[in-house]
Amino acid sequence: MSTFKGPYMALQLRLEEKDNVVWSTLLAGFNQIGDAEQGLTFYLEYVSKGHELDPFTFASAFNLCSNLDYVGVGLQIHCSFIKSGFFLDSFVGNAVINMYASAGMTSDAYKVLLEVRDKNEICFSAMIAGFIFNAEDIKALELFSEMKKMGLTLDHSTISYTIRACGNLDMLEEGNALLEMYSKFGRVEEAKMAFEEMEMPNEFSWTTIILSYTELDSL
Repeated sequence: MSTFKGPYMALQLRLEEKDNVVWSTLLAGFNQIGDAEQGLTFYLEYVSKGHELDPFTFASAFNLCSNLDYVGVGLQIHCSFIKSGFFLDSFVGNAVINMYASAGMTSDAYKVLLEVRDKNEICFSAMIAGFIFNAEDIKALELFSEMKKMGLTLDHSTISYTIRACGNLDMLEEGNALLEMYSKFGRVEEAKMAFEEMEMPNEFSWTTIILSYTELDSL
C-alpha cells in the first residue's frame, strides 16, 4: 500500500466539513499514486452524499476514468457535467479528450475539442496524441496544421507526436520540412526537438540542424 494514501485518507476523515477543494485534492492524489479505482470510489461517495460538483472535481473524475478505462462511467459523468451547466474550458476539456481517446473513441474526443471555448495547445496536443495512439496519423497531422494556422505554441509533446505521425506514414520529407521550418525562422530549440524525435535522421536532417546552430552562433 502506498504511503501517500494514508495521509490523504486521514485528512479526509479528520475534516468535519469537506468542500470541493478538499475532495478535488483527494481525487488528484489518488490519480498521482496510481490508485484510480479507490479515487473513483471516493468520487461516487461524494456524489451520493448530494454534494455539488465543480469543474475541478469533474476533471479529476474524468482523469480517474481515463486511467481505469471506465468509459461507461465516464459517459455518465460527462452527462452530469453537461447538465450542471458548466462550460467546457481547456482544463476540463483536456481531461475529457484524454478519457475518450484512451478508450479509442476519437470521434467523441474530437467533438469535445470542438466544444471547448478557450482551446489551447494542451487540448490540441491531447487530441493529436489520441489520434496517433489510435492509428489515425493523417488526422493528427491535419490537426497539427490547424494548430499552426491558429498560431498556437507547439511544445515538445506536440512536436514529438507530429514527428511520430510522419514516421508512421513514412513521410520523411514532411518531417524534414518541419525541421527546416523551425531552423529557417531561428527556432533552434524547436528544431532540435524535431531532430531528436526522428528515428533515422538523414543527411538533409543533419545538415539542417547543424546549419541552424551555425547561424545562431553567428548572430
